[in-house]
Amino acid sequence: MLGDLRNRSLIVTKGVLFLLTGLLAAALIVWQSPGWVTVLLLLTVIWSFCRFCYFLFHVLESYVAPSLKWRGLVHLVGAVIREREAAAHEKTAGGPGEPPAVM
Repeated sequence: MLGDLRNRSLIVTKGVLFLLTGLLAAALIVWQSPGWVTVLLLLTVIWSFCRFCYFLFHVLESYVAPSLKWRGLVHLVGAVIREREAAAHEKTAGGPGEPPAVM
């Protein structure tokens, strides 16, 4: 795998390419199905996904699970699974300093 992107100009270029790709896709959707309803639905989709992204990468990390650190959605799912497994293991083991639970 490649390492993290650290070059500022390449990071900005990547952001601009994301913006241009989104604008092109939105323009093609409106061109294929012109109308105010299409534009409104498209704006709603864009706004909702932006809020979801903010929720995933700021709200969860800052307020819900500050102990979890992740780099992407796949990494987030893995971190949540590992945290749940650790909590389940701690629960069955009786927690720190307690004898294991008998099942």
